Amino acid sequence: MIRIISGKFKGISIDVPDSARPTLSRRRQSLFDMLEAMSPGGNGFFKEKTVLDCFAGSGAFGLEAISRGAFRAYFVDFDAKAISLIRLNLIKMKTEDISTIIHSDILKLRRCNRREAVDLAFMDPPYGEISILKTLEHLIHTGWISEKTILVTEEDSRKTENFCAYHEITSKTIGNTVFKILNCTSINTTK
Repeated sequence: MIRIISGKFKGISIDVPDSARPTLSRRRQSLFDMLEAMSPGGNGFFKEKTVLDCFAGSGAFGLEAISRGAFRAYFVDFDAKAISLIRLNLIKMKTEDISTIIHSDILKLRRCNRREAVDLAFMDPPYGEISILKTLEHLIHTGWISEKTILVTEEDSRKTENFCAYHEITSKTIGNTVFKILNCTSINTTK
């Protein structure tokens, strides 16, 4: 069990599936502080943003974003237990109406049926098991991510992927975890 760090739902505990590797609270706080610092005045970054929480696990990233003002969140995971717990966490926070749960392998996720891509995408796959770059290519091809999307990646600092095709806004290493915030302005979305 972990807790929402800040915002409207601060302190509410959320359940975590056994299969998940939840990002520790201190590290999540550091990441969300980095994102908030991108907004004038240091707050309001999440206001009106649409968020995609890939490899959602407990849904902690998407739920934290909603707590801080995100307009809508999409939670994607292939694990049935994770999907059940995300649903329970959404009910607990009464955010079902602004959330969509998608039970799918991220690399089989269908074309986005929204008019526009998401504003922010969290990419925290099981370390070393799934390529973030391959996931990005698929999400670009299916319209979930565009040149306007901000990407947040979490990786094992001892084995990271090369994101040279994307503009790195900032990064931070905490212990064996490295967070990167990337801008997609250099991508070609006409694949």
